[in-house]
Amino acid sequence: NNNFILRESNLSSLEFLEVNFEDKEIIFKEGLWKIKENLIIPKGFTLIARPGTILDLTNNSTILSYSNLKFIGSQESPVKVITSDNTGEGIIVLNSGDQSVLNYVEIIGQSNPFKQGFSLTGAITFYKSNFTLNYVLIEGAKSEDSLDGISSFYQIQNSIFSNCFSDCLDDDFGGGSIENSIFRGCGNDCIDISGTEIIINDVNLTDANDKGLSIGEESKITVNNLNVDGADLCIAVKDLSILELNDATLSNCNYGFAIYQKKSEFGPSSAVIEGVSFFNVSWENIVERDSKLSLNNKIVLGTEKDVYKKLYGETS
Repeated sequence: NNNFILRESNLSSLEFLEVNFEDKEIIFKEGLWKIKENLIIPKGFTLIARPGTILDLTNNSTILSYSNLKFIGSQESPVKVITSDNTGEGIIVLNSGDQSVLNYVEIIGQSNPFKQGFSLTGAITFYKSNFTLNYVLIEGAKSEDSLDGISSFYQIQNSIFSNCFSDCLDDDFGGGSIENSIFRGCGNDCIDISGTEIIINDVNLTDANDKGLSIGEESKITVNNLNVDGADLCIAVKDLSILELNDATLSNCNYGFAIYQKKSEFGPSSAVIEGVSFFNVSWENIVERDSKLSLNNKIVLGTEKDVYKKLYGETS
């Protein structure tokens, strides 16, 4: 019932939205719009933003959508999500059904939603909602995860994650691909993968405070042409995960590779690495007993105990 949908949400009172019930579309009108309250989009629509649309999330507001997003900007006029008062609490897409598509979109300075009754770790969260990012800039996120994909399949291309408080990308049980993208200035990990399979091609990871690429919880990752420059640990493979890496440059790191078990419910890990070069890396690898590493056609026997404790200390 259309009236029921409008009554249960706050769509009918918002001048910046057009609702098309026939085509099941909710459209942001072109322009700069200051959003001062949570925007809740019901299921069964597509939420659309076009070139020239700027959404200014203020007063701790969040966009919460049970429908997929179709934010399509242009190179000259990207869709922007900003926060002029530095209180914006980002975007959540929950159980959307259809795939979200973001093309030429800039999402700047968002924090994670913290509402009465719940909080999330991501400034942008896709939960059981598949998504594609192409020419997307995510900058200055002030949350534990800049982008958190949970049980969501994705494609990320030609995109930049920059100057983020903690993890730039966190994938939990989702999977997909990351291509021709840059992750820089991440306060924790650039890419944190758990419990899934992904392919990474032509990606640069720079200035991570902790790990460039973190692979855990029985993940299977294939990587081609990776550059990691500046991290405590360039690449971590842990907890029954498998890494296949071809062509990589690792620079300015404490450790190049760490292959180990962190969580007791999992087990050792393995990695096959071909065509890797090291520059200013203190220890090229640290491999725990029972874990396996093949590095540039040479087998590295795991002899270390309690690698996690050596990397992070007894209490971490």
